Amino acid sequence: MASLTQRQQQLHEEGCLELSSGRPEWEVFDLVEQHYAKYRDRVIELLEKTRPTWTKDGDKRPGTDAAWQVSQELGKEGLYVSAVHPSVDEEDDWTGPRFYVSLVEAAKKR
Repeated sequence: MASLTQRQQQLHEEGCLELSSGRPEWEVFDLVEQHYAKYRDRVIELLEKTRPTWTKDGDKRPGTDAAWQVSQELGKEGLYVSAVHPSVDEEDDWTGPRFYVSLVEAAKKR
């Protein structure tokens, strides 16, 4: 097994670490996977419809209006979409909005 320093370096360079013993049995993982399978295509479809608005929010939080619109549509399902800091390339140039989907409300309804 790699030393802590090597694993820290791997995490820094690759952004993730493989769990040596596999994914832990934890109900929250199953919940996330179920919601991903059920809503992924719909979230993408709804966000794509809002693509023309992605840059109207400026460079601090591009996609904010789009996230709000999609959240209004998916809120009844307990999903909330947020636009956080934008994605950037190696030269620190903006490459597009970054969206996250929260399913906390959906989880609380279970």
